[in-house]
Amino acid sequence: MKYCILTPRFPFPENGGDVLRINNIAKYLKSAGHELVLVSFCEGNPDMAAAKTLYDKIYVVKRKKTNSMLYSLGYMLSGRPIQCGYYYSREYSKLLGMVISKEKPDRFVSHLLRMVPYLTRHGVESQSIVEMTDALSKTYTLSSGFKGMSLKKVIYAIERKLIRRYEHFVMNKFPKVVLVSQADIDYLSAGGDKHSLALYTNGVECMDEIPDSYDLLCRQYANPAEPGCGVAFRKRHLPADSEEEARSQILYRRGRAAEKHHGAVGKIWEYRSDGICRRPFRCR
Repeated sequence: MKYCILTPRFPFPENGGDVLRINNIAKYLKSAGHELVLVSFCEGNPDMAAAKTLYDKIYVVKRKKTNSMLYSLGYMLSGRPIQCGYYYSREYSKLLGMVISKEKPDRFVSHLLRMVPYLTRHGVESQSIVEMTDALSKTYTLSSGFKGMSLKKVIYAIERKLIRRYEHFVMNKFPKVVLVSQADIDYLSAGGDKHSLALYTNGVECMDEIPDSYDLLCRQYANPAEPGCGVAFRKRHLPADSEEEARSQILYRRGRAAEKHHGAVGKIWEYRSDGICRRPFRCR
């Protein structure tokens, strides 16, 4: 079967939880014998060599930020999520139409809510999976609880309502919508039908030892108490006798940073924004 995967940013290098997640999904599909076609936005010089080790065909479009602002406003005025407008591009839509005609995919995967408009525009909803990851309306609801008033808070309040409505549209329109946590599924399905919602949590990838040198290595950490929190490790140029200090250079992605116990590697740490380790702790 041929899968066409739509992504809002090029999935290589793997420098964030979003690209790690879609690449891990792609690896699973690849291991099952499926052919993968990537249609992605890109900025700068994408790492095509790395992408070609996973995806069979790759099509890219450079995103124009000026157009993004104009489409954001247009989408908001038409009652659709601002972020969907921000990632809308006529060039991308034309490219996807060409890919559909040329490659004839059997299935489509939208990575995140913002790529869904392309699927509806081309009428392939019944063949599509929406990899939503998070319930964004829940995130916006939590952020709206902060005190004070600002332009950003007003925009967030507008976007929360638009996204909430769009999430329910997607749930009813698409046969499968994938989320990373049961908490998000419960939130979206409250008072409604959840037959299209599916749970695929992030997993843990461990290493017996940290290589002598590397730039940035990201891994996903799944904790039932804190679903979806991410972790990234950076090894600094430190003396050989500072291996434990090197191992402790962990950067936050979301929530707590964590390193799963595996042989010599094995403490979970709390960090400040300056990256200095303060104290070890255990997951709940």
